[in-house]
Amino acid sequence: MHFFGNTFLDEQELMVLLAAPDRHSWTGRRDKVFFTLAADSGMRMSEIINLDIGDLHLGSGAHISCVGKGRKMRITPITAQMVSLLNQWLIERSGTLIGS
Repeated sequence: MHFFGNTFLDEQELMVLLAAPDRHSWTGRRDKVFFTLAADSGMRMSEIINLDIGDLHLGSGAHISCVGKGRKMRITPITAQMVSLLNQWLIERSGTLIGS
C-alpha cells in the first residue's frame, strides 16, 4: 500500500495513477514527475507545488527541503531514480541540471 494524499492506494491503483498523465505533453510530463514524487516521498501535493529550485538537493545525500503541515521544515530523502527523473524534468523545464 502507498499513501497518496489522504488515502492509501494499492499497487495497481498507483500504477494507473502514474500512467494517467499524457507523456506527449509538457503538462503531462510535469504531472508524471509530481505524482511520482508524491508516491515516492509521501510529500503532499501542496508541498510539491510550493517547492523552489533551492529546495532540491540532488547530489550526494539527495533530499528535498519543504515547509510541511504546521509550517514545520521537513527534510525528505529521495531515491536515485527520483533524482534522475527530477533532473530530466529540470532540463526540460529550463535547460538546467543541478546538484550533480
